[in-house]
Amino acid sequence: YLYWEHSSYTRDEQVTFEGQVVNASFVYQTTFNASGTNLSFFGYVSDVTTLVQGISNISTNSFDFSGLTIDTSNNFCSTATVLGGWSLIVFYEDPSLPAVNINLYQGFDGLQNAGTSFTLDNFFAIAGAGAKSTFLSWEGDETLDGNTGTNPEALSITNQSATSFNLTGDGGNPGNNAYNSSIYDNATAPVYNTPNIYGVDLDTYDISSFIAPGDSQVTANVDVGQDYIINNAVVIKVPSNLITGTVFEDVNYPGGNGRNHTTSSGIGIPGAIVELCESDGTFVERKNTNVNGDYTFAGMQDGDYLVKVVNSSVRSTRGGGLNCTECFPVQTYRNFGDANLLTDVTMEIGGADPSATQDAALGILTDAQSVSEVTVASNGVVGLDFGFNFNTVVNTNENGQGSLEQFIVNSNNLDETGLDIEANSIFDPAAGVDTSIFMIPPTGDALGRTADTNFTGGIFDIAISNINPLTTITGTNTSIDGRTQTAYSGNTNSGTIGSGGNTVGTSASILPVYDLPEIQVHRNNGDVIKTSGSDVVIRNLSIYADDNAAVRIDGGAVTVSNNLLGVNAIGASDGNVKYGVEMVDGTSTIEGNYIAMNDEAGIWVNGGFSTLIQNNHLTANGSGPCDDNILTDAGTGIVIQRNLIELAAGLGIDGDGVSENLTITENTIIGSGQNGAPCGGFIENAGIRLEGDNSSITNNIIASNVGSGIVLAG
Repeated sequence: YLYWEHSSYTRDEQVTFEGQVVNASFVYQTTFNASGTNLSFFGYVSDVTTLVQGISNISTNSFDFSGLTIDTSNNFCSTATVLGGWSLIVFYEDPSLPAVNINLYQGFDGLQNAGTSFTLDNFFAIAGAGAKSTFLSWEGDETLDGNTGTNPEALSITNQSATSFNLTGDGGNPGNNAYNSSIYDNATAPVYNTPNIYGVDLDTYDISSFIAPGDSQVTANVDVGQDYIINNAVVIKVPSNLITGTVFEDVNYPGGNGRNHTTSSGIGIPGAIVELCESDGTFVERKNTNVNGDYTFAGMQDGDYLVKVVNSSVRSTRGGGLNCTECFPVQTYRNFGDANLLTDVTMEIGGADPSATQDAALGILTDAQSVSEVTVASNGVVGLDFGFNFNTVVNTNENGQGSLEQFIVNSNNLDETGLDIEANSIFDPAAGVDTSIFMIPPTGDALGRTADTNFTGGIFDIAISNINPLTTITGTNTSIDGRTQTAYSGNTNSGTIGSGGNTVGTSASILPVYDLPEIQVHRNNGDVIKTSGSDVVIRNLSIYADDNAAVRIDGGAVTVSNNLLGVNAIGASDGNVKYGVEMVDGTSTIEGNYIAMNDEAGIWVNGGFSTLIQNNHLTANGSGPCDDNILTDAGTGIVIQRNLIELAAGLGIDGDGVSENLTITENTIIGSGQNGAPCGGFIENAGIRLEGDNSSITNNIIASNVGSGIVLAG
C-alpha cells in the first residue's frame, strides 16, 4: 500500500509513483487548532500491488514519488506543521517462511496530549519469536521533548495477560521523543535507524519477548505529549496457527482424475463461501474467498478441523458466471492433511456423493459435498485447495448439481470465450465448444465412487419427468456429447445396430457404423431435448419418449449426429415417440443417426431455411398408413442424401408439403408402404411423393416399395 499525506486545505488524491499516475482508494482528513488557527491535513492510501510487482527488485530499487501539493503558507509554517511525505508498506507471501498472522489498523487520527489503543486479535500465537509491530505516523518533531505536556510520549504493548511493555530504542522512548522523524527497526540485525526524515515516522519494534505461545490478543498503545501526531497505520505480525488455500475453477477439465490448482492452470474463484468447523462438526467461522480465490482462517488452537466449501456459492470465472445464481459446479479436486503433508484427492469427481442433487446448507456438514480434514499443530497449513468444474455430469438425476439439466443451465448462461476443454481418449473438443463431460460412475467405477442407481446392463438411464422437463438449449456452442462417458468408463454398451458399413445410392456411398451409446435420455410425455441455440451439437445418445419429439429444433443452428432416435440404447422400441427429429426453424444437420420406430415420422421438417439429412439409417418409422420415414411440410434448403430409408409404414419420403427445391440424391429407399391401409382415401406406399417445382431426384436406388417408386403429386 502506498500512503501519502500533506498539510493542505485542498485534497490532492492523484500523485505520480514510479512514473505512473496513482489515484487514492481511501481519503482521510484530520484538523488541528493551533492557537486559534484551524489547520487541515489529508492522508491517502492506494493499492499499488500491480505496479510494485512490475519492479524487478524492490530491495535495490530507488522509488520515485512526485506530484503532491503541500501548503507551506504562514498558517502551517508559523506553527511548524508543514507536512508532506509518503511511505510504502508491502505485504507479501512466501511459502518457505513460518506461518504468521498480520493485522493492520488503518486510519488518520490526530492526537496531542492524549492516547489511544489498538487491540488486535484473531490469532493463536505459535511462539513469540518473529513477532513485531510497525507504527506509521506523521508530523513528529525531533526537537520536542516528549516528557512535557499532560501525557508523555510512549509506545507500548499490552499482552493477553494484561502486562504492558514499553517499546524502547527509538528516540530514547519512553519519555524523550518517540515521534522524532526517523525510520527505525530493531527487529533486524543490525538495528536500522535513519534520522532526519522530516515529519515521517516509520518505526518497527521486536515484540517477541512480550508474546507467549497461545496468546490470541495484543494491544498497541500510542501516547502523545505536546507534539501533535497523526497516526496512520499500525501493523502487528505474530507467528500464528492458520489455514489457507484457494478455491479454483478447472475450466478445461477433460474428465478422469481431478487436477490440482497448478496442473489444471486453475483460476481462483472470488466470493466462494468457505467454512471452518471443529472435528466434531461444530461450526467455528465462515469466510469468503478474495479476488484471487484465496481464503484464510487464523487464530484457532492446535487440533483437528474440517474445512468446507459451500458448493452453491461457487461461481464460474467464465463470462456471465459472477451473476449466475442458478449455475452450479461439481467438485473435481480437494486435498487434506497438515503442514507437513497435504494429500491430493483426485477421485471424488462430483464431491462426496455424486448422486446428490444439492450441497448442504450453510453451517451444516451432514451431506456436504466438499469437506477436507486438516490438522493444525503450532504451524500454518498452506495450500488446502478445492477445485470445481461447470461442465461435468456425474449422475442421472433429472435436475440438480451434476445433472444433464444442470449442464444445460450452465452452458446457457456461461460464455465460451477462452474455453478449450482438453482432449480425452476418444476426441479433442474444439476450442470454444462447451462440451458436456459425462463422468457418471458405473459399477466398478475406476475412481472408486458408488455406481449410479440408474446404471444397468452397461447403460446410464436418464429419465426426465413431465413436471421437470429439460431446459431448452439457448446458448452458443453447447455440445451434449455421450462420447465423454465412453472415454471415461469404456464401451459398457458394446455393439452396433442397423446397416452401418453397407452402401447406399448408385455411387455406393458407405454408411457409418451406428454404435450403441452408453447414455439414454427419455421422457414419458413431451419433447425430450429442445434447442434454439447457435452451433449446438447433440450426439452419441439414445433419445426416446412416449410423445412428441426426441429432438425438437426451434431455431439457431443444430447438429444431431450419431444418436439412436426413437429407440432405447439397445435399439429396442420403448415408448411411442412421434418424431425422432422435429425441425421447426433455423438450420440443422441430421447426420449419422439410427432413427427407428417413431410413431408419425422419423424426421419431420416443418420449417427452417436449411436442413441437411445425410448418412442416416431410417427404418420402420410410422405406426399408421399416413406415417412416413421423412415428412417435409415446410421449410427451404432441404437436402436428403446418402441415407438408407426403409420399411416406412407409409411413404419413404413425403415431399408433398414443400413447394420447390427439394434435393433427394444418393439414397437407397426400399420397402415403403408397410401399413397398407388407406390414408384419407388414398394408399401411401410409394418410395417418394413429391410436389412443387425445381426439385431433383438423382442417383437413388428406389426399389421393392409396396407402391410406386416415385409419385409426382402436383
